[in-house]
Amino acid sequence: CAAPRNLLSWGLLKNRRMTGHNGDGQLPTLALEGEAEFMKDREVVVDGLILTANGPEASELSALEFMKMLY
Repeated sequence: CAAPRNLLSWGLLKNRRMTGHNGDGQLPTLALEGEAEFMKDREVVVDGLILTANGPEASELSALEFMKMLY
């Protein structure tokens, strides 16, 4: 849930859709600065080979989406 902030700072989410935990309210601004599209109402977003998730409550859905990516 915090990894999207790192991915943004490393430039890996540029021109991609993403989600993540927005506890401090800063993620939409960080996404805009990183040229990413923040999808606030999505628990999990897969864009290409990158999967982002919105907190621990998205763990089961994240695992299922990750499995889809593998097969």
